[in-house]
Amino acid sequence: MTELNIPQSVTSIENKAFYNCKDLNLLSIHNKDILIAENAFKYCQGLAIANSPTSLALTTKTSFIPYFYDNNSYYNNGDITNLDPSTTYDYSYGLIIYDNYCEIKGWYTTSELTWVNGRFDATSTSSARLIVETNCDATAGTGYEWRRIDAPDIIASSKVSCPVVDGMLVGTLRNLNPDVYYKFRPYYTSASGNTYYGDWVGFYTADANVYFEPEVRTYRDYSISQNSVKVKGYALEGTDVIISQGFEYWETGNSITPLSTEDRKIVTSTGIAMSATISDLEYDTTYKYRAFVTTAKGTVYGEEVEFTTDCGPTGIENIEIKSNELSVVLRENPVTNTAWIKAIGNACNVIQYTITSMSGSIVETGNVALDGEWNAIELNCNSGIYLMTVSDGLQAKTLRLIVR
Repeated sequence: MTELNIPQSVTSIENKAFYNCKDLNLLSIHNKDILIAENAFKYCQGLAIANSPTSLALTTKTSFIPYFYDNNSYYNNGDITNLDPSTTYDYSYGLIIYDNYCEIKGWYTTSELTWVNGRFDATSTSSARLIVETNCDATAGTGYEWRRIDAPDIIASSKVSCPVVDGMLVGTLRNLNPDVYYKFRPYYTSASGNTYYGDWVGFYTADANVYFEPEVRTYRDYSISQNSVKVKGYALEGTDVIISQGFEYWETGNSITPLSTEDRKIVTSTGIAMSATISDLEYDTTYKYRAFVTTAKGTVYGEEVEFTTDCGPTGIENIEIKSNELSVVLRENPVTNTAWIKAIGNACNVIQYTITSMSGSIVETGNVALDGEWNAIELNCNSGIYLMTVSDGLQAKTLRLIVR
């Protein structure tokens, strides 16, 4: 084995997992928070760390580079965002795995920034909804510049900040004059202060002849942390001004769709790209949530999304149990058709395991009892070296699994 690709799902590498793998010369790690045990890569003489994880093809972002240098800019342990498009950056970063120190140097060029299919909806004679498709993935610095078409150049244009949502720069203009021609264009300002513009698009406020409801979406990319969850959504104004917006949530055991205020709870949010944290939920309980927007004409909802909170502590008197480590042991390794595993912990009765190949592909998933007894896992994979990640919802352990 000369190359090892450790996927994002792997959160830790156990002691001596790749001990004395002298032929290993390329290691790609896709989780910046991964925990590496003391002797996990000891005596890996040819080890180098690949430029990973990164998103070099994206226009304005590289996902994670521990040490990044370009034109006297230095970043340490953080995401690097809002870069200039069509720009070449030099980088270097180092990683110490105990006795092994590796420094990687290289360069990459961000791709060209694109703005296409600019369009508008005249939501009333004094407001308009603007949409442009883009490959920009910046987290800040995006929006629209707009002005009357007949305004002289000496008069500065107005600007409104808007987020990029699902590959679209979306925003709303209000307090426009009726029966007037305007024009708008998208812009992006990078962290270095350079601004990039799209083409001008014209619109006419008197074109408004239909009523537009607000557009509401509920996103499925929630993130759970024990008994709380961070949820995301999208809310774009229509003809009427938004009075309130946010998320409704409820236990699925109460009702499929909550009809009374007793069944549902609300957490508020603001802006087009909405996010909120729902806290103090019941452990090991299934909930649903949906985004909502309320205007003078009523409330519009996004689709319902379901999630289940993590398994919690067994009792208040045992809160400190959460700090106890999950212990996972293989009875023998290498294995043939069956892997015998013993797991000890305090979070749940059942834990989940995932077996991935060295290329990062998921080979098998399943559940085993967290009871301190030997449990058999029947394997359906070819001979080779794999990573087995075991998680109880609070912690995760990764073992090297050799199948013969």
